[in-house]
Order: sequence, then C-alpha cells, then structure tokens
Amino acid sequence: MLHNKKIIIIGFLMIIAVVAFLLWFPVDSWNQTALFGKQLILGDDFQKYVNRKYGFSLEYPRGWSVENFDEQDGAETIVFSGGDQSGFQVFIAPFYGDADEIPKFQRLDDLLTEERILRDLPSAVIDDSLEILIGPNRDQRALLFWSDDPTIGRTREVWLVHNGYLYEITGYPQIDELLAGIMHTWTFEE
Repeated sequence: MLHNKKIIIIGFLMIIAVVAFLLWFPVDSWNQTALFGKQLILGDDFQKYVNRKYGFSLEYPRGWSVENFDEQDGAETIVFSGGDQSGFQVFIAPFYGDADEIPKFQRLDDLLTEERILRDLPSAVIDDSLEILIGPNRDQRALLFWSDDPTIGRTREVWLVHNGYLYEITGYPQIDELLAGIMHTWTFEE
C-alpha cells in the first residue's frame, strides 16, 4: 500500500514537472530558442552573414544569394533570395524619435510600436502584432506582424530598432518558420 502511494506521488510530480516545463517554455516557431538555445540552426545547411557596417550577423540557408542595395537618405536593403517566393529582405534606415517622445522612453527601441508605425505610415497594414525577443539570448526586442505588400501580397514582418537604426525584415509567408529560426540567430556585435 505504501509502495503504491509513492508511485502515485512520483507520477503526479512528474506530470506537474512536464506541464510546468511546457508552460514555461512554449513550443512555437517564434519561441524555439527556449528549447534549442544558441545552436538553433547552426549546421551544414546554413551559413553566417556578417554585416560590419551595421554590426550584426545572422544565419541563412546555404545556397541562397545575398545582394546589397544602397537606398536614399542613408538607407540600405539586403536581399536574401532562395528562389521564387523563398527569401526575405532587411531594410535598414536611420531611426529618430520625436523630440517630445525621447524623455518618455529609456531607449529608442521602446518607441517602436504598432501605433508609431501607423502614425508614420498610415496606409500600412499590421495584423496580429506581437512584441517578441529575438537573438540567441532573446535580448533584442522586435515587433512581429503580418502585412500586405501591393507587389508581392501577404508578408511576415519583423521590425526592430538598434543603435539609431530601424531594421525592417520582410519575408514571404511560406518561410515563416524558417524566418523565425533565422531571427533567433540575429546577433548585434557590440
């Protein structure tokens, strides 16, 4: 009888531990680092991209092409292409807060909200926005949302601010899970 009680108690504690683990570390494509840590997608199928100008790196699928385009007003676009509707781009532009906003916030990345984007770009489409943490250490705030581009249709967007620059990452919906993994490798070199 005592032995059966111990087995029941141990089984109950194990169930509680598993449930607690799953609640603490939810499993979805935009939260995989909780389970897989820094080695999320390192491997033979990926290679590292390093941008010394803006001080960041990320991993992307081996065999994809990378092209840089200078834009107006000091902006730049980096296109990672794996073929037809398989790729993403990173648009980088200077980001400044309005003078009346700066005293309210500790950091410029606090200014990046859905409301701020819609104020600056009233015709923007933002669906299901969510603040997330990206990078291997989950230490970079970003805004994740779905949008619509008049040229390519539905897009997955990840926007973040770092050291005075706005990074707009735009990908096809077909690579949503892959883009989540890539964003978890995004690192700023300080």
